[in-house]
Amino acid sequence: MGEIPPYLEYTKLLKKEIDLKAPLLKNKRVKTLYFGGGTPSLLPVDQLCEIKEHLQKYLDFSELEEFTLECNPGTLTAPNVAQMKEIGINRWSVGAQTFQDTILKKLGRKHTAQDTRDTLSLLNSMQCNYTLDLMYALPGQSYLDFSKDIENALEFKPKHISLYYLTLPEHHFLNKNRPLEEEQLKMFETLEEKLLSAGIQRYEISNFAVPSYESKHNSLYWTDAEYMGFGLSAHSYLKELDSGVRFWNSRTYSQYQKHLEAAEEKQDHDFLPKDRPYDFLPKDNVEPLRRHEAMTDYCHTSLRRMVGLSVDSLLLKFPKEAPLILKILRTLAEEDLVEASLDQSQFRLSFKGKCLPNLVFEKLTFLKEDLVSIP
Repeated sequence: MGEIPPYLEYTKLLKKEIDLKAPLLKNKRVKTLYFGGGTPSLLPVDQLCEIKEHLQKYLDFSELEEFTLECNPGTLTAPNVAQMKEIGINRWSVGAQTFQDTILKKLGRKHTAQDTRDTLSLLNSMQCNYTLDLMYALPGQSYLDFSKDIENALEFKPKHISLYYLTLPEHHFLNKNRPLEEEQLKMFETLEEKLLSAGIQRYEISNFAVPSYESKHNSLYWTDAEYMGFGLSAHSYLKELDSGVRFWNSRTYSQYQKHLEAAEEKQDHDFLPKDRPYDFLPKDNVEPLRRHEAMTDYCHTSLRRMVGLSVDSLLLKFPKEAPLILKILRTLAEEDLVEASLDQSQFRLSFKGKCLPNLVFEKLTFLKEDLVSIP
C-alpha cells in the first residue's frame, strides 16, 4: 500500500472540523460558498465535491447563488473546469497580480503573465464568470507598468476586478524600489477612470464590477453578516456574546490537526459545549469583541463600500454610541474625507477619502476609554 496523498488527509481533517462545528451550522440557509486559502484548484474535483457534500449534511444549499473557487493562473484545464461547473462552481477568482514577468518573479509567484492570459482565455471560452486580482505599488512597478496591467486585463473583458495594495512590514526586502507615494496615488486615481470607460464600477475600495456582478460572498464581510470558515487559517464571525465573536484556525497543519484531535476527545466525553464548539480553539484564536472593537469594525467595513454607512443602521446597532460616531463623521466631512447625502442619512468616502482611506479609518478606530463618557 502506498502513502495516502496529503490532500486526502487534509480533506479528512476538514470533514472532522465541519462535524465539530455542526451545532453552529443548524441547517442554516447558505447563499454563498467560497473555496480559497491557497490554490484549491489543484485539488481533484472529486475532493471538492466531497467537501461540499459533507457541508450539505448540516447546511441548506437550496438557495446557493454563488460558489467561488480561488485559482492561480496555469492551474486550470478545460476538463476540470467542466467538472467544476458540474458540482456547482459558478465563479472563479484568478490571482493574476500583474502581467509583468519580472515583477512576478520578485514576488515569488510561480506563474507567468502568459499563464494568466491562457487561464483567462480558457474561462472566457467556457463562458465562466470570474474575478481578476491585481496589485499595485509593487517593487519595480512604474505607472506605465500599472497602466499596461489594466489594459491587459481589460482585453479579456472581465466582469469583476479586485485591486490590492501590497502591504508589508517596514523592513521587508520587497519594500525596496517601490513607486513613490505620489506615483502610487496617480495609479489609484487613474484606475477608476480606465475601468469606468469599460463599464466596470467601483463598489468597494478595492473592488470593481460590471453592475450585478459584484461579489456576493465578499459583501458579507462588509455588511456585518455572519460567516463560517473551515481549514487552515480560516476565520469565522458570529453575532454571539456581547458584541460578536471572531475565531480562527491555526496556520500550521500540525497545530490544526492537534486542535481538532483534542476537540474530538473533549466532545466524546461531553467536555465541549454543544452550542459553542469554537471553545476547542486556544484562547489566542478566539476574540470576543468588546464594544469599541465592534464599533471600529462596523465603521471601517461600512465605509469601505461606496454606498457608505447608513445612519439608520448605525442607530439600530449602536444607539448609545451613535452620537460619538456621527460627530466624527461630520468632522471628516468638513475635511472633505467623507461626504453626506442631502438628507444626512448616509455617509460615504469622498474622492479624497478613497485615495486616503487610512486617514478616515484612523479617526474611526475606537479605544475603550473613548466610551467612558457615553452614558
